[in-house]
Amino acid sequence: MRSRDKQDEQGFTLIEIMVATAVTSVIVLAGMAALTMTGKAVRANEQTSDAQQNARMAMEMITHDIKMAGFGPPIDPSRNPPPVGNCGIGGIPVPILPGDNNPTVGVPDTGPDQISLVVPLTFYGAPATPAWQTTAVLGLGATGFANVPINAAIVPGMTAAGFGANSFISLGGIVMAQVQGAAAPILLTVPDPGPTMIPTGTQVFILQCITYQVIPQLAGGTPGADVNNICGGNAPCLVRGIANATVASFGRVLPNCNVPNSPCLPIVNGIEDIQFSYACDGCLLPAAGLSEPNGRIDDVSGNLIFDQPDYTSNQIWNNPPMTPSAIKMVQVSIVARQQSMDNGLGEGNSQTGPGVLSSTFLTVDDHPHAGGVFVAGDAAAQVPPYASVRRRVVTRTVETRNARPWS
Repeated sequence: MRSRDKQDEQGFTLIEIMVATAVTSVIVLAGMAALTMTGKAVRANEQTSDAQQNARMAMEMITHDIKMAGFGPPIDPSRNPPPVGNCGIGGIPVPILPGDNNPTVGVPDTGPDQISLVVPLTFYGAPATPAWQTTAVLGLGATGFANVPINAAIVPGMTAAGFGANSFISLGGIVMAQVQGAAAPILLTVPDPGPTMIPTGTQVFILQCITYQVIPQLAGGTPGADVNNICGGNAPCLVRGIANATVASFGRVLPNCNVPNSPCLPIVNGIEDIQFSYACDGCLLPAAGLSEPNGRIDDVSGNLIFDQPDYTSNQIWNNPPMTPSAIKMVQVSIVARQQSMDNGLGEGNSQTGPGVLSSTFLTVDDHPHAGGVFVAGDAAAQVPPYASVRRRVVTRTVETRNARPWS
């Protein structure tokens, strides 16, 4: 038999196997590192995008309701109408109820502001479902009317939306009235004196006092937790709803959503702060020979132009002429933050140390976060740490087009 060459029987040496293994390991580990870094970078980008989207979403909802605030006709003081829900100051109805965190002039806020607004709710109907509309002409002959004829089939739906004794309705934005109860026809507490005529098919709106409020996260507690579990583990969050409870604050009585079994619902997660500044017409006493309101924004700064100092933030809004009915423009600032810390770019599941993604404390309007994010002195106790999450700030100015008749 032919003998084989000894060289034909040799394989890889141990050194060659070790080198090949090392090269393969480097390639695999590099691929894993790239995949891990890419995944965590994508997550960080998603959280940033979510924060931006949350801020815009909250802004759209708040500004829409500010535009609709005070929907309805002028208030007739001679009829002594009560406030819609808790939207009142000293028993006087107001279309906008500002809730500055600290209304003391010259003193900065140590937490978010809030706002309550009188807004309309209605239902235009779906196939085979009657709309919320009148079913007969009202006010013929300028005689006024004491009841509003409607289809009885819409009463359950209206009742579920808050229609009932002492609630308020608006008929097409022409007539506003308080009602005796949920029934068809609708009996008005005080008959409308006329001479307004309401045609058949006029839309019926339920007027509600809704509140926007930030529910804070517990300082030093579990991330996402709030004292009444309103945010469902996603605190801080922005809530909206009819706040039946109230809280005394700096001589004011404000609607309060932050209570057990709150009727207010979380609408946007990750909203850390909202701030409101107001421009008004008629908040200043008129100069000699002039009158207020005069159709122009008050020149609070006295520089003969309309600029940022003409917006008022620190004000209690219950001392004439500085009253909510004079508010004509609202500047809204919203701070949204990412919901959790980044995980870093390595293979670990958590970031090493607090990180620095927000290098300085924000100052939003009259609220320096260094003095308190939700309450005074809580900035250092935030979990995750304040500097370890990204924030986005959105500011918009909106005109209160429907609040004008209330003044």
